[in-house]
Amino acid sequence: MGAANSSHDAACPRPEPHWIHYGSINLEDEMPAEALKVGASVGKKISPVRRFFALLATFDVCFCSFLWILCSMLQYKSVKLVYEKEILGYGISTSLFDMSVLSALRFVVLILAYIVFRLKHWLLVALMTTLSGAIVICKTFLYDWQGQLAVNSGVLAGVLLLVTSFVLPWGQAWFLDFRVVPSENRASQLLARIVNDAFPPVPSTVGRENVRSEDGGTTFYSPESGSENESLAGDDVQVRSDIQLPHDLRVRFEQPECAPRLLAPEERLYKRKAEEALDTALKIFHESNWKTEKMDHNGAIQTCHHSKFGKVYKYAGTLPASPEVILDILFNRLEEQVHWNPSVKEARVIESIDSQTDIVYILSDGAKGVVSCRDFVNLRMWQKRGESYLLCAISAEHAKQPPKKTIVRGEQGPLLYMLAPSDTEMHRSKFQWLLNVNLKGWLPQYVIDKAMAKSMFEYADALKAHLSSLEMSPESI
Repeated sequence: MGAANSSHDAACPRPEPHWIHYGSINLEDEMPAEALKVGASVGKKISPVRRFFALLATFDVCFCSFLWILCSMLQYKSVKLVYEKEILGYGISTSLFDMSVLSALRFVVLILAYIVFRLKHWLLVALMTTLSGAIVICKTFLYDWQGQLAVNSGVLAGVLLLVTSFVLPWGQAWFLDFRVVPSENRASQLLARIVNDAFPPVPSTVGRENVRSEDGGTTFYSPESGSENESLAGDDVQVRSDIQLPHDLRVRFEQPECAPRLLAPEERLYKRKAEEALDTALKIFHESNWKTEKMDHNGAIQTCHHSKFGKVYKYAGTLPASPEVILDILFNRLEEQVHWNPSVKEARVIESIDSQTDIVYILSDGAKGVVSCRDFVNLRMWQKRGESYLLCAISAEHAKQPPKKTIVRGEQGPLLYMLAPSDTEMHRSKFQWLLNVNLKGWLPQYVIDKAMAKSMFEYADALKAHLSSLEMSPESI
């Protein structure tokens, strides 16, 4: 079996994600490719335009320190005297050592903020520029220029040091606000477009084409339970009849219920809420303002800002299994997540409304000290659109699972898993995951962003590892 798998992998090598080759994309002109080369960052790599900003900050501290050393050596002629007079005997009217310290402070703050933590807002560099300008102006009035002219040493270097300490911070602020942030935003939008173009649009249940609204956007129709949806599912079975699925998966996903029971009024409300959540998730999913936040060779995480739900995250990648198998694991085998998902401590079904809709309880394990444990009560529903499977979830209330005093109850916004068959490999799927969650509590947005991006990558890696283990032992499916 192992030899057969090895020969199969050699004959059909796993294709690399096409967004890896973003430097050589062929668009309408060369400007998008150039924008990607300047502003794009993949994985832990820093974009070239941000690296130049780091170089500018490094030049600032090096040049200011050099000017201070030059000025001091011209005045005192000895390193020992420079140390005693400029540093140990520091005085605001007699020493320029504070200008060197100020440049070092700018360097540390800017490198930590914009290189280590990769902030994108201009506020911090603006504060550093204002602080530097105010200190330089005060220094200009308080420094003993007459005394320096009397000894006729180092005056020109001192003047140049003050001018440099005033001008360079303004250049840094301008470069960040007018070059770094716009270039990275442009590259992020282009990367999001490239990644999203690799995934098929979700077909409506009315026909094979998406319905276009008057404003040019894409709208989608949520089907009612009935024969039309069942006939569409039957058509899809014929299209993909060559895929040999386990019998239990065919029963669950390809054969409609013979006699669906009548739903209670409360269950109908749950069903309607789930369908509305799916519509909302699809509208968010096809927004045009997605930006790529993080990227590696296995997938990409994008974000957009929604007027109602705030910041929304989307993961795009591939998984080593068919869409039916993945949906079975995510929907029907929820309780098994505690064995392969490191971020889940408890997962169980509270109420099953029908074969496609249920209410579940999930207890998360936090984010390794960054975010504490949260629990969720989610309403879930899956649908089949063309050859794609959609699994949607949203927060709900249920009498059997009230909030606990010891655990913060998180609020799940529209969540959507989109599973589509791969274009190149039969037993591989395109996987997209829309996530919006309110963790509650007083958490800085930067902490939330870092924790969410990391947890999404970890979840995708854990799911891939679990699917790979199932692939090696097919009897476990």
